[in-house]
Amino acid sequence: MLPRRKDSPLSLLVSAGLDSVAVRAPSHPAAVALLKATGFPVAGPSANMSGQVTATMAAHVAESLGDKVDFILDAGSATLGIESTVIGFDGDRPLLLRPGAVPREEIEDLIGPLGPPGTWSSRPANSPAITRRAPACD
Repeated sequence: MLPRRKDSPLSLLVSAGLDSVAVRAPSHPAAVALLKATGFPVAGPSANMSGQVTATMAAHVAESLGDKVDFILDAGSATLGIESTVIGFDGDRPLLLRPGAVPREEIEDLIGPLGPPGTWSSRPANSPAITRRAPACD
């Protein structure tokens, strides 16, 4: 999560009207190939309605979103079925806003200690709450 610049050309839809923007760093080969093919950043929200179980298959996405989307890229089932790890910043200090698929220890090995979410400028974390976990991916 990064602070949204006042002069940002990003649509408010990308950040749900919040003063922060989430930037994803996908590891799935299909997502990486899509980003390389476009040559520019792609706004990609979660593939499920807010508050619903994390989608782990294209069929789950179709069931959840129906005709609200024009296209679903089906590259097979998700390997984990766990929400994304969300990192934010309080100035230069990284904070773990939401634990997820990438373990805290892996992140701290790369960037150093992570502060707890409550330290983010004494305001609620601008990150989606952890909802229900997805069922096992089979």
